[in-house]
Amino acid sequence: MKDPKTDIIEDLSLLTPGSPYWWVPWAIVAFIALAVAGFFIFRLYQKKALPFVNAPVSSHRAARDSLASIRHLLVEGLHREFVTEASKILRYYIEEQYSVTAPHLSTEEFLFEAEKSDKLPASERETLANFLKQCDAVKFALGVMALPQMEELYKTAEKFIDDTALSAEKREEVEKPA
Repeated sequence: MKDPKTDIIEDLSLLTPGSPYWWVPWAIVAFIALAVAGFFIFRLYQKKALPFVNAPVSSHRAARDSLASIRHLLVEGLHREFVTEASKILRYYIEEQYSVTAPHLSTEEFLFEAEKSDKLPASERETLANFLKQCDAVKFALGVMALPQMEELYKTAEKFIDDTALSAEKREEVEKPA
């Protein structure tokens, strides 16, 4: 034990340098933390739980999936609900696919906008117009359709999505630089 009366100049312990390896414990802690974080990220990657692992769903696939999710409305006889949702799905799909403002316009306004746009081919505009007019007949005019007619309406929506997906792929091939 040091004598408290020792003069500061005689206490040489203050002049000895510290350990040159003061950083080693911190490096070990940092290495362990990085190893644990890497292990958990690897496990999430294996489970495909990271956001960048799953590819984004195309607008075509999303529209088809949404359409399939409302098919039960046909069987349940909820025709008005079905046509409301089906037309909403197609309108959002068209807005995303062709940049034509669709969801909040009336059918006539929407068809006018689609007519002005050169992005939506004429044959597809015609199919879409027929589909939307049939939907409007059920929604607003209290039209009644039998189940076979509703099934045909469903198939028309599916075909429209598939046809536009094919035409979009063809457009992308043409627009790609060589």
